[in-house]
Amino acid sequence: ERIGAELGRPFTVTELFRQPTVAALVQALSPPDSAPNSAPDNSPNSSLHSSPHSPEAAARERANRPVADGALAIVGISCRFPGAPDHRAFWSNLRHGRDSAKRYSAEELRAAGVPEAVIGNANYVPVQRGIEGKEYFDAGFFNIAPRNAALLDPQFRLLLEGAWAALEDAGLTPAAIPETAVFMAAGGSLNRASLQGDGAGPGSSDDYVAWLLGQQGTLATLISYHLGLTGQSFSVHANCSSSLVGLQLAAMALRGGDVNAALVGACSLFPEDAIGYIFEPGLNFSSDGRCKTFDGKADGMVAGEGAAVVLLKRAEDAIADGDNIYALIKGIALNNDGADKAGFYAPSGRGQAEVIGKALAQAGID
Repeated sequence: ERIGAELGRPFTVTELFRQPTVAALVQALSPPDSAPNSAPDNSPNSSLHSSPHSPEAAARERANRPVADGALAIVGISCRFPGAPDHRAFWSNLRHGRDSAKRYSAEELRAAGVPEAVIGNANYVPVQRGIEGKEYFDAGFFNIAPRNAALLDPQFRLLLEGAWAALEDAGLTPAAIPETAVFMAAGGSLNRASLQGDGAGPGSSDDYVAWLLGQQGTLATLISYHLGLTGQSFSVHANCSSSLVGLQLAAMALRGGDVNAALVGACSLFPEDAIGYIFEPGLNFSSDGRCKTFDGKADGMVAGEGAAVVLLKRAEDAIADGDNIYALIKGIALNNDGADKAGFYAPSGRGQAEVIGKALAQAGID
C-alpha cells in the first residue's frame, strides 16, 4: 500500500511476486516511455507464444492421435485423510463441502491438557486434522515380525497398506503385475532412533534396526520387498512437490517401457497429536483453521495428515486389459524456478506459466 501511494498507482502483491529482483521490479514499475526498447519480456506468458517449432505447434500435430496415445491411466486408488478412510468418502466430502477438521471446545481442550493461557489466547486456533486409526497395522498380513512392525515409521506402514489397497482397488494382485515400479514419499521421519542409542553406551541391535527402518530410502524398497514387485523402486523427496515428482518419474518409467505399472504415493503424519496452533499475522497459516482456496478471504493454509497411493498403467495397456480407469493423465511436466522467484518459499509466475505450458503442449491441449 505504501509503494502504491508513493508511486501514485495501484500496486499488488502479485506484481511483487512476479519480479524476482529489485532491478526487474524497477523496470516493471517504470513508465512505458522510460523503459529501454531492448528490454526482455518478463511477463509470465512470454514463453507461451507459438512458433512453427514451438511445443504448442507440436501439440496441435498430436491432437488427432488416439486418446490413449502416450497417456497414463489411473487404475487404482487408495487414500486416508481426516474424515475419509478411502477415496470414495473423500470424494463425497469434497462434493458436499464438508470440513473434516475436528474443532475443540474449551472443556475438551482442558481435558486434553492444553494450558489455560493457550486456551485464552485470542489467536489460538483449536483445530486438528488427523487420521483416525493410524496407530493400527496388520503386521501378520504382510509377514512382518511384530517387533519390526513396531520399529517401522508409521508413515511407512500406512503407505505399505495403501499400496496393497490400491492394487486391490484395481482388482489386481502383486503377482499379476510383478514389473511394477514404486515411487513413494513421506514427511520427516517419526522414528527418532539413532545408532548411538541413548548416549550412555553403544546402540543395541534394536537401535540399528530402528535406524535402518526409519531411513527415507527404506520406504519404497520396503513396499517392493513385501509385495514382491521387481520394477525400479526408490523414495522421492522434493518437499511439497514430492508426490508430483514421483508421478513424473512414473511417467518416464512407463513411457520408456521400463515397467508395466507404477505405484506412486505419499504420506505425512504429525510427530505428535498436538491440538491447534497460534495464528501469527504474516505467517502462512490461516487465522480460522480453514484453507479458503481461490477465495478473496483466504489468508493462509492449514496443516493436516494424509496418505494416498495411485496405481498407474499405460492407457493402451489398461484399455486392452479391461481395467477400471478413473482418469487419464495426458501431460505432465516438471521444472524449477532457479533464482527467478521473489523468495525461497514462493514460486515465480514465469516458472509456473512455463511448466503449465509444457504440460498442456504435451497433452495436445490448446
